[in-house]
Amino acid sequence: MVLIQVRRCCLGAIPFVLFDAPRMTTLFLTIPEDEPEQKNVRIIQCKESISILDCGDEAAAWFSAYILGEPSGFRLGYNNGSHKRTEVNQCYNYLIQHNNRGLTTESTGLNADLCALHLISASSVQDITKRTGIPEINEDCFRPNLIVEDQFLEPFAEDNWEYIRVGEVILKSVLECTRCIMTCINMETGIRRRDREPLKTMERYRMSKGPVKATVLGIYVEVIRTGVISLGDPVYISNGLESRKRKCPT
Repeated sequence: MVLIQVRRCCLGAIPFVLFDAPRMTTLFLTIPEDEPEQKNVRIIQCKESISILDCGDEAAAWFSAYILGEPSGFRLGYNNGSHKRTEVNQCYNYLIQHNNRGLTTESTGLNADLCALHLISASSVQDITKRTGIPEINEDCFRPNLIVEDQFLEPFAEDNWEYIRVGEVILKSVLECTRCIMTCINMETGIRRRDREPLKTMERYRMSKGPVKATVLGIYVEVIRTGVISLGDPVYISNGLESRKRKCPT
């Protein structure tokens, strides 16, 4: 799925989403509206039940053909925000208790695993790249929404951040980000590395101390105040003890 390209466009006032993938024709999908005739379904995501809108048979056939090579088997869902997630405290109580950073239903995104945004520092990724000795291990392996860069920033400093301001946006760190086998997949080819890097290297020094026995890199953040984020925006951080100004390269 990492090779699927997604674009948003409009035809007049009608919003569309375009999906492209190798050897597939472009899928033009009208964004579903929450109307009585629209099929509402529930999905199970990491034991959490989430309500979404079904995107129809054409989208289902396209994704089934690309991923499974079959005419059916997958459905595509869209979350327009009208159905809030309600089971976060119940499903993730063990993580909430361990991290104790205030993760609630308000912290979550719509169809994201746990939170609306994932943030890492460039220095953290550079440290892992250096330890693996593999230049191809870069930010793309960890799929962050935000990367903070500063020449004086220590690797993994974001572990201790509490509040972050980027441009007009204010964020709050609510959870460490545990990493899975997806970090071993080349985002340009979709091929998984056989040497299990960077997980193999991270297992030597970046293991979570919580209930999930996994490596960690970066933080999940809740959006406290919405706004515009731009390339190169100054980033203000607070860990309860100090505040500093950093740079957001992306």
